[in-house]
Amino acid sequence: MASSSGKPTAVHFSLIFFVMTTIIASVVAYLMYKDYSETDIRLTKATDELTTVNGVARDRDDAIQALKKRLGIDFSEVGDADTPNTVLWQMVQDLKAYGNHPDQANASAEGSTVQATLFDLRVEMDQLRREYNGKVADVQTRDAELIALKDTFQVLVDTANDGRSTAEKIRAGVQETQEEKLDAADALYREIVAELAAERADHQQDVDSRDKQILALRQESKDLIVINQRFQEKLDKMERVSFEVSDGQIRWVDHVSRLVWINVGSDDRLAKRTTFSVYKKSHHGIGRGAEDIKGSIEVTRIIGPHLAEARLLDTDIYEPMAPGDPIYTPLWSPGRSELFSIAGFIDVDGDGRSDRKLITEKLAAAGARFDNEILDDGTLKGNGITVQTKFFVVAELPDPATTADADEKKLYGTILKHFSKMEKQARQQGVRKISLGDFLQHIGFKPQRRLYRPGDGTPYKLKSGSHSTATNENIGNRESSGQTSGVYSRSKRLRQPKSTGQTSKVFRGRGGYDR
Repeated sequence: MASSSGKPTAVHFSLIFFVMTTIIASVVAYLMYKDYSETDIRLTKATDELTTVNGVARDRDDAIQALKKRLGIDFSEVGDADTPNTVLWQMVQDLKAYGNHPDQANASAEGSTVQATLFDLRVEMDQLRREYNGKVADVQTRDAELIALKDTFQVLVDTANDGRSTAEKIRAGVQETQEEKLDAADALYREIVAELAAERADHQQDVDSRDKQILALRQESKDLIVINQRFQEKLDKMERVSFEVSDGQIRWVDHVSRLVWINVGSDDRLAKRTTFSVYKKSHHGIGRGAEDIKGSIEVTRIIGPHLAEARLLDTDIYEPMAPGDPIYTPLWSPGRSELFSIAGFIDVDGDGRSDRKLITEKLAAAGARFDNEILDDGTLKGNGITVQTKFFVVAELPDPATTADADEKKLYGTILKHFSKMEKQARQQGVRKISLGDFLQHIGFKPQRRLYRPGDGTPYKLKSGSHSTATNENIGNRESSGQTSGVYSRSKRLRQPKSTGQTSKVFRGRGGYDR
């Protein structure tokens, strides 16, 4: 019953609430139904997919089981290569053990597969099969050859049997003349042996004759080689060919202080104490001989890049050194260490003592050295003369005929043997051979006068020579003082004086001839 005032009552509110509740329930029910339908559809789809996946999984599992059966591996877990007792681990072990991989230690590396291993094994098996077939063919060939040899052997056996039967028949038929035939055969044998001995004797005589001819030809060849060497040495001495050039020249000379300045210095890597020989401006060739040498100098101070001071060691007052004179030494070259080979006893001052150490130090001061040398005890030092060797210097060589001592003879023979070897090497390498005297002249070396030592057994060279102290004495070796006559001087001022034809008045007595 409605209110007469027109205001909503509790019934109205209850009705409104019921209606709204109904609508909301309907909406919720619809939404839940729709979500259920979609869920059911998804469930159905998931169920179908699960069925499909399970089928695939079963197929995969069947395939895995079939693969494991085919591989012969019964482990349940496929696993990986590092997990023991799994299918993959066992496969790697099998590949390592049975595979033909180049490096079985890396059989588990990428690229090592069962298929590749089977392929390699198949290739190896085919190769072995081919080799086996070849061996079988060889065996068959050998069997055929063996059968042929057996047949041939049987033929030979049959032939031998036939020959034996024939021989027995012949022996039976000629038994009575056997001794006569044996005697004849023995005589023939002795005759043949005698002829053979005669032929051998003739052959040996021919061999001996040919050996003598060969020895004679060899000796003749050696003699011709020696003669050729002598002629070559004479030709070298006559021509005195030299390809050396000057190392510099003198720039200024002070004869009062005996000092000169040369145009080589620090930039040329010049060392102090280096000695030079000084040549005439009109020389016939540097390093050719001593006839063009005016004197020698020794470097005492390096002044500049191309300037050095040197002192006069030896000079000629009649041909003094002058600016422009060329200087030369084989010991020194800019930026290069010169090499020399030497053989023989080195005595530069004639005192009978070895000066090897002095010359070696002289070379070292200029940056040079001996690459080959025969020491005084006969030892050959060095690896042989090469094209790098500048000169082959020949000093005093011993003569075995001058001594009666067996050890000295042996030593002299060893030194001469080494000298012949070095001389041959120098000739083959085209290295110039010069004497020790020429070498000392080229390097500008001037030996110092030796002091007299009382009680020293070494002969001393007196400046004025030696004189006899008694009559009928046994005169020993008198060595020259080194002074020559003026007729042999290079200077035109020093000549042999000519006689005036007049004698001294001392020889004019009474009644003498004074015409």
